[in-house]
Amino acid sequence: MKKGNVFILLTALLYSTQEIANKMLVKEGLDSFQITFMIFLIGAILLTPLAIKDIKAKELKLSVNDFGYFALNGALCIPISMALLSFAGKYTLASTSAVIFSSNAVFTVPFAYIILKEKINRATLISLLIGVLGVIIIFNPAKIAAGGGSADLLGITLALGAAVSWSLFTVISKIRIHQYGGYIFNCIVFYAGALMVLVILLVTGRPI
Repeated sequence: MKKGNVFILLTALLYSTQEIANKMLVKEGLDSFQITFMIFLIGAILLTPLAIKDIKAKELKLSVNDFGYFALNGALCIPISMALLSFAGKYTLASTSAVIFSSNAVFTVPFAYIILKEKINRATLISLLIGVLGVIIIFNPAKIAAGGGSADLLGITLALGAAVSWSLFTVISKIRIHQYGGYIFNCIVFYAGALMVLVILLVTGRPI
């Protein structure tokens, strides 16, 4: 098996535990923004030594423009996408929100077409339509029309918002990530996003 495929499988396995852990923390009374802040602050701290090593190796000098780019990505990724996903776990099943969020490719394709000018072939278009159909099925229009599942609908809608914002983050990050490398990009983006969430926690009086 190729090394890339191994990393994909490991990522899928590890990520699949996130929604379960998030649901457990929410049930314990932790605020969704609080959970998001802790997750990405820890992630940023763990990546810091690797990012510093890469900055020195590349002799990289970051400008105000670079930090603005990191801040934009941090906002999309953390206080918007990940916070929405965390809130979604309060109102619907962890498995449902995870499946909805995993449909982000449905939105990545049109964003990539508009922003990156990537071409859409027939196979991609068919996959896109199947993905859209899957999202519609999960929303269960018949149940909504009957007036049921309002809380579940809210959770699904929040997860969908998380998927859309994550897709936009994925596309925008692709514009420059090759200039910095994964460690530098993710480390600074995580710090930027965590700082934004910290401001939200302080302004709204939520626990840190």
